[in-house]
Amino acid sequence: MEKRVLDLLYLTEKIRAKILKPLTIMDAETSEAKPYEEGEIVTLFVWQAEALKEKGYVEPIIDVSPETLIKFIYHEKSRTGLFELPENFFIKLKLFLKNHKDRDQRIKMAQYAEDLVSLRLQKITLIALKKADEETSKMTYEERILYNILKREIDDWRKGLLGAT
Repeated sequence: MEKRVLDLLYLTEKIRAKILKPLTIMDAETSEAKPYEEGEIVTLFVWQAEALKEKGYVEPIIDVSPETLIKFIYHEKSRTGLFELPENFFIKLKLFLKNHKDRDQRIKMAQYAEDLVSLRLQKITLIALKKADEETSKMTYEERILYNILKREIDDWRKGLLGAT
């Protein structure tokens, strides 16, 4: 179930995109149609951006790079607590990994992403073990979902092992 939640979260997040050719977009929230010209920057739901990208109308703006990931890995390794990632970081990373044309770049980014996620998973697991809710402020939304699942499962396991307390 949690994967479906993350997939839905991914599709319903908003990202910026550059218009590649003129088009009219129906605002999903207000139902108003608005024309856009080539070169304009718009904010779209991921599902809209992906559909329009397939047709050649937009290019999502993804401000994630190998250098960014290396910097975040460094910050994550150099502190005991979590480093605060930018808003929508994992959504942008997923878009990069899904859409980048350079295969070697995608492979490199996937390796860096795996390193970053592994470092953060260790910390999130420790926070869940400690039941330290106050340490969740630097987690992304996706990580908070995982944290809550881990905390619940660990609590249930402890209760089952030691008896309800």
